[in-house]
Amino acid sequence: MKILIVGANGQIGRHLVDQLTGGEHTVRAMIRNPVQAPAFEAKGAEVVVADLETDFRSALEG
Repeated sequence: MKILIVGANGQIGRHLVDQLTGGEHTVRAMIRNPVQAPAFEAKGAEVVVADLETDFRSALEG
C-alpha cells in the first residue's frame, strides 16, 4: 500500500513516518522545505516537495 503523509515534518507526521517506514508499505512524505528531504530519505520514505494548496495533485500521482 502507498501512504502519503501530508505535513510529514509536523509533530504527528514525523511519528507516522517513523512507524510506517521499514515495513511493507511505501511511504511518501510531503514536505514544503527541500532541505528536510535527506532526513526522510534516510528513513526510507519517498519525498514529495510540495505546497498543499498548489501541488497536492502531483503528490498523489503514481
